[in-house]
Amino acid sequence: MRPPLFQNSDIARISRGEILSGDPSAAVSGFAIDTRKVLPGDAFVAFEGERTDGHRFLPQASQAGAVTALVTRRDTPATTGLCLIAVEDAVLALQELATAHRNRFQIPLVGVTGSNGKTTTRSALETVLSAGLRVCASRGNFNNHIGLPLSLFALDETHQAGVFELGMSHLGEIAVLTRILRPEIGVITNVAPAHLEGLGTLDNVIRAKGELAEALPEEGRLFLNRDCPNSTSLASMTRAQSSGVRLRKNGADAWVSDLQVELARLSGTIHVRHVREPAMEIPFDLPLSGRHMAYPLIFAAAVAAHLGLDEQTIRGGIAAFRPAQGRMDIGNRGGVQVIDDCYNANPASTDAALDHLEEAPVSGKRYAVLGDMLELGEESGHYHRKVAARCLKSTRLEQVYLFGEEFRAALAGDEPTGRVQRIDDKDRISSLLAERLQKGDCLLVKGSRGVALETVLEKLFGAGDAA
Repeated sequence: MRPPLFQNSDIARISRGEILSGDPSAAVSGFAIDTRKVLPGDAFVAFEGERTDGHRFLPQASQAGAVTALVTRRDTPATTGLCLIAVEDAVLALQELATAHRNRFQIPLVGVTGSNGKTTTRSALETVLSAGLRVCASRGNFNNHIGLPLSLFALDETHQAGVFELGMSHLGEIAVLTRILRPEIGVITNVAPAHLEGLGTLDNVIRAKGELAEALPEEGRLFLNRDCPNSTSLASMTRAQSSGVRLRKNGADAWVSDLQVELARLSGTIHVRHVREPAMEIPFDLPLSGRHMAYPLIFAAAVAAHLGLDEQTIRGGIAAFRPAQGRMDIGNRGGVQVIDDCYNANPASTDAALDHLEEAPVSGKRYAVLGDMLELGEESGHYHRKVAARCLKSTRLEQVYLFGEEFRAALAGDEPTGRVQRIDDKDRISSLLAERLQKGDCLLVKGSRGVALETVLEKLFGAGDAA
């Protein structure tokens, strides 16, 4: 049984809305924007979108157990079982309600953003902090102007900390999210060319990520990647104290020694200093791979130490961490080591994945399937040509297949051949790999979510998980 969040009269007051029908004293226990996900006691938010209109689904919301609906049409007819509350802007109303709920709690909240690795870092933080604290965290990929409010409604009096992911594609979006979240701690994983379609330039990416730094209070703490040259200016954007993480010591507050990167294993010792006394040494040995996968662990250890977790608790939390499927998910499929990194791609993360493929100990040959890196705007052609050029120069890659409209446009008239080929049919790529792959080989598959390169793996190996 979920505790009530608001009475309908509270919802109307906070959102500056008007109750059109129904019981003002009835309680709401949650919010939903999809009738398929409505739980009993929810308020259904009827968004008017380009493809559909939530007002059409009020009867379904009621049948699913909703007790209230936020609508933007004051002529909406009464619906059995629903209290209708008219608001000017449904998105703004949802945000205001989430802000009001967040303000009930005086616990440390962590905001996580970055061009690469923010979801893995948020997941690592949630796992490590949960070893010693009761943690509320973002739901799935709910990291935007609608997803963050929905995640925040899960906060209750039992929680001792919160970890929330902040996504963006335009300037000003993180500023909106931080006004809702009011984080005490900020983690910026890195700054790299991403979402250039909406941001235009790398300088604007820095400004956008800096909105989290600017939002932190003076008593807060900002954690930065000191190995990322584009992150150096972020410390000057905040009133909070800043701490840096690196792969090597070099003046960092948290770093890794004895880092060992094997094909499907990452190990070493995380050192944390200046964040909490005495200094900590946290050895780890995990089924993770890729040098860049160490950063989420370092951030998690540093933030956990800052919040007062002891060394043994942090060690246990790190040992429990596993990355989500499709994010440097490495496993053996029929004797072939498969690096499944299909969830997302931009220039920096693609370089990191190729670095790992080239450096990892492999008894056989190395293959890569690379899909389009989306949302790069006017610079898309430049970055796709750069990836192709890198692959052409590599002496360690046996074969690379490039897929997608962005690669096609970038390489028009200059099509790679031989070891690097552009192929527009995913089934054809799967067939070619089936003819070539042998036991001991290693295959990297990476592309943006919209390219759905996981279908190459499903065609090649079936839908089962890697062993």
